[in-house]
Amino acid sequence: TFRRTLLETPSGFAIFYVSEDVFKQPRRIWARFTDEMDAHEVVLALGFVNVHDKSVARNSYDGTGQELSSLIQDLCAHKTKLIVQDYALKSVIKKKLKVKCCTKFSNDDDVLGNLMWGLKNVLHEFIPQEKDDLTKENYLPMSKGLQSALVSYGISVSLGQMDRKFVNILGYLVNLDWSSSVLPIIFRKSFDRHVCRIGKLIEDKVLYAKVVGQILVPGSIFQIDFYE
Repeated sequence: TFRRTLLETPSGFAIFYVSEDVFKQPRRIWARFTDEMDAHEVVLALGFVNVHDKSVARNSYDGTGQELSSLIQDLCAHKTKLIVQDYALKSVIKKKLKVKCCTKFSNDDDVLGNLMWGLKNVLHEFIPQEKDDLTKENYLPMSKGLQSALVSYGISVSLGQMDRKFVNILGYLVNLDWSSSVLPIIFRKSFDRHVCRIGKLIEDKVLYAKVVGQILVPGSIFQIDFYE
C-alpha cells in the first residue's frame, strides 16, 4: 500500500505515492532516499504543478490557489489522508478542499522531517521539470536521521563538505547495517520452520550459521564437532 504525500518544490508542488514499507523503519526513512534507483522501489511521482505565488497555498483567506487545488482534487479525491509538510498547509487544504491531511506520525516527530528531506533529495529524479531550479540548499540542512547517523558513526562533517556522493555513501552504510541486523533474524525464522526449530537450541549467531552451513552444504569449510 502507498500513502499520498504533498511536497513543496522550488517552483511549485508535487504529489507522490510513498510505500507504506518506508514508515515501518522510522529511523531509516532518510536513508531510503539516498540512492535514486533504490528510491524508485518506494516512491512514485503522481503529479506536479508550477505555482508562481506559493504563499497563496498557506493563505487561509484566498485558499490553496487554482493550480494546487486542481492537483489535489485530481489526485486525492478520496478518504485517504494526504501527508503535508506543515500545519499551515494542512489547515488551508482541510478548510478549502475538505481533504484530510496528516503532519504527525504516532509519537515520532522526526518521521515527517526525514520523509520530506528524502523526497527533496531525489526530487531531480522524479520531477525532471525541477532539475534546473535545484541547488544544494534544497536538501540542506540535514535531516535529523542523517545527523543521528553521523553521530553514531563518529563522523564530523560540515554542511560545506556535504554533497550527494557523501550522502549516498552514508545512506548505503546505514542500509547495510540494517540488513546485517535484520536478515539473520529473517533467515533464522524461515529456516527454523523447516529444520527442527534448531534456532531455539542454538542462540549463538556464529554457531547457528555454522550448523546451518553443515546442514545445507555437508562438505562446507565449516567443520564442527557436534559432540563438544
